[in-house]
Amino acid sequence: MIGLLFAMMQMLGSSQPKPGVPVYFPPSLIVPSIPCPAGALRSDGVVSEFKKGWYARQLAAANEPPLFGAPKNESLRFTWLRTFHKPIIVRLVGLQSPTPRLIAKELTGRGGYDPGTIGRTVSRVLTREEAGAIRTLVARTRVVTQPVDGCRMGTDGAEWLIESNDRAGYHFIDEWSPEKGAVRETGLALLKLTGWTIDPVY
Repeated sequence: MIGLLFAMMQMLGSSQPKPGVPVYFPPSLIVPSIPCPAGALRSDGVVSEFKKGWYARQLAAANEPPLFGAPKNESLRFTWLRTFHKPIIVRLVGLQSPTPRLIAKELTGRGGYDPGTIGRTVSRVLTREEAGAIRTLVARTRVVTQPVDGCRMGTDGAEWLIESNDRAGYHFIDEWSPEKGAVRETGLALLKLTGWTIDPVY
């Protein structure tokens, strides 16, 4: 099986976003600042230059707007990049408003390779119960204030990215194939809102 690291090397030259692609992440996430344990895969920052290009390329292919630098409209976005399966992006807009909206997109490519184009989509207003459950989940897990760790990475897995933009500002966290915790719980909750049958989950 081709490992993700090999895949990264294969697409290193094409991983950078094309000219004109929006700026998705603040410069502070790119600055080297994370001391990784000996033997760990080292990131140049919370978001390495490679990840910056990789993530931006996937988000741009989905025609997703940047949350960083955008109006603070209580947005929450989950980006799921499985190495060998279709990328999925789920965004909630106006989460604290009376009519929060769900916007979900599945791309036709693979998360560790070329993203492809937009395939199936969902766009709808959340029910009161759905919105309440997500608000409760965010408050309980504190996922939008979790500390980030640029050292955790692996092979043949998936990146789980959570972004938020609210009155407290922009927040980013990503984890590599989490088996438990706030990022996994939040990601699964947002995936469930799409109504899609999704397999495998890793």
